[in-house]
Amino acid sequence: MTKTYTHQNLTYGAKGPRWSFTAPTYFYSTPDMPGGAQTAHKVARVIAGSLKRSGDMDNLARANVAAIIHRAAHPVSKVVKH
Repeated sequence: MTKTYTHQNLTYGAKGPRWSFTAPTYFYSTPDMPGGAQTAHKVARVIAGSLKRSGDMDNLARANVAAIIHRAAHPVSKVVKH
């Protein structure tokens, strides 16, 4: 990884477009992170909260991570004018 960040017990960083999140009991990797580090920081907070809450990635955190990445990929909605 070129630059690593730490949030609570979660270490994450990027190597090219791929981001990986590593904790003692959990590993998650993405092929692409729209929004870069700003989005990765938000995802890291959600993952760290889930690990603190349940010790593993729960479905609430999965849904929140998917929503964060989706919103970052589509920052502006395209309005079709008739």
